[in-house]
Amino acid sequence: MSREQLHNMIDIVDEKELDLLFNLLVKFMPTDKPYEDEINSIIQAEKERINGEIYSHDEVWQ
Repeated sequence: MSREQLHNMIDIVDEKELDLLFNLLVKFMPTDKPYEDEINSIIQAEKERINGEIYSHDEVWQ
């Protein structure tokens, strides 16, 4: 499948289905916003850092 083939397919989609197609394609767009699970992981890591529960790279390799 090439981009050109995708473009051609979009051209034949029924007008009534364009919103559905748009919403599907948006899901594949890169985003700068972190996902909820990424935010939760960052919060958890910060808590572990504050509580001294994690080690630096240098500490691990000593």
